[in-house]
Amino acid sequence: AVCVLGVGVFSNTWQQPLFAATLAFRLSAIAAQSCSPSAPDNSLRGWCRERCMVLWSWLRLRLGHEHFLQESYDEADALSLWDVCPHAKFGFAFAQAAMELRFQKHHQSAKGLERVRELVAEVEALLRSMLLRFELNLTTYLQPHAMSFAPFFHLALFARALRNFPDIFGNGVAEDDAISKGRDMEELLQHVESDEMPSPSRHTPLPYKRHRCSMLAIAQLLASADAQRLNLGLDWHGHAGQSLLKLLASAQACIHHSIRASEPQNFVARVAASSVPLFELLDRLDSHVVLPLLLDSSPFWEERTFLMHVLPTPNIESNHVRAMMRLHCDAATKDLVLACWDSRTTRMLMQKPAPFLVVEVGAHLGGCIFHALTQLGQETRGLAVEPYGPAVAAMQRTAEANGLSGRLEVMQTFVMDDDSHAPRFLHRRQHADIAPWLHQPDWETQCTSSGSCSGSG
Repeated sequence: AVCVLGVGVFSNTWQQPLFAATLAFRLSAIAAQSCSPSAPDNSLRGWCRERCMVLWSWLRLRLGHEHFLQESYDEADALSLWDVCPHAKFGFAFAQAAMELRFQKHHQSAKGLERVRELVAEVEALLRSMLLRFELNLTTYLQPHAMSFAPFFHLALFARALRNFPDIFGNGVAEDDAISKGRDMEELLQHVESDEMPSPSRHTPLPYKRHRCSMLAIAQLLASADAQRLNLGLDWHGHAGQSLLKLLASAQACIHHSIRASEPQNFVARVAASSVPLFELLDRLDSHVVLPLLLDSSPFWEERTFLMHVLPTPNIESNHVRAMMRLHCDAATKDLVLACWDSRTTRMLMQKPAPFLVVEVGAHLGGCIFHALTQLGQETRGLAVEPYGPAVAAMQRTAEANGLSGRLEVMQTFVMDDDSHAPRFLHRRQHADIAPWLHQPDWETQCTSSGSCSGSG
């Protein structure tokens, strides 16, 4: 029996779990109570912790603050939810500031520039509180089993938007940040955008010295750490793990030094002025690439952790898995798989059982094919067809990590109705309309020698 799931296409169906989770967060009957630890009623503690997890999940989706329900934020404020969820407070404060700056209507007017300066001062104070007083230790927070709340993503959005206001920077950009247009800068930008598995020795580690704590030097330390952690996966033990932690400790020491030494111009403004992707690299390190999922609904995977490998960039499917901690597969496809399975079971009642093959064309990271393999038991086999190389490699790592390599074949290829004159396809990224920094793979045909082209794939 064969069940073909169809061609994977880019759509906005990935948003549905977000809105479901956000709506589930809306508070109603208990508005008069409080999540504060000092509140007399302790019966809400479990409920408050669950709502805190919802906030963290939303932040890991890496959407703009404009896509979060303001009513939920106001209700969380009224319930003192931030007292038990202080990390989320930082994340949402950065998100709010980034949204206001991105939609700043007055731009270069005196009123607009004054508001921009206020926002920069507010974000700087929050950053200092988070990294210096709140003691967010990068060597602990960025470890693969730590819970992420994606603060650096919204700081990156803020810094990018701030570059539209050069008058804010003045003449305070340090000379060592002026080298950000050279080859080292190009390599950093390529690293930030890459979905490939890099070599651990791709970047040369830089020892921590105060005079070498330029934005570029910090970014190179972070890029070196990222290259190592991608190859280490969940295991940060041994010599390689110690080397990675030393890189993060050196980067953190440099960041702390730069924050304290950045007056009169603040650290956030310096990052924006330098154009070094410092916050982007921190967010990349904060984007886990191996997620331990609990498939509670599967009778064949009870009390076992499913290790899902995803991509290190703001990829829509990867962000969904990171945020929701579940496989990315829409309800319609799940229903189709179950219907095919039920039909096969009915036909096989009077026959010798045969393997059940599920074929997914355009599988990307394999959320639906892995759903079928884990839900339907040992007789199920899978064939995943996906043209994007890094996604294929991630699927193969997922299959190997969960003992499914013998039941899943992954093919890196295109499927076309006529390949007699098949053009060559070039990879490009398709960006989401509502959040242009989020992306999925897309393809366009390369023009032939005769000059003919047939558009995007």
